[in-house]
Amino acid sequence: MVFYRKAFPKQGLAARVPLPVGVGMPDTIKFLLVLMVLGGAIYGGVWALAHFPPEQAEIVKPLSSEKLRAK
Repeated sequence: MVFYRKAFPKQGLAARVPLPVGVGMPDTIKFLLVLMVLGGAIYGGVWALAHFPPEQAEIVKPLSSEKLRAK
């Protein structure tokens, strides 16, 4: 259902502007929708971490000759 309001009510013009979709939505539905989006983002992140393991990388750290001679 789309609600309309007058854009210029004092002049009596017939121009009508549609209200945004979320205006008539109850606060409980908005709250549950936000919780579902956050839960889906967290679940998606955990799923991605579980299904895409990290790649192994070779770590190279140069040693100075003084550290090699210390032994």
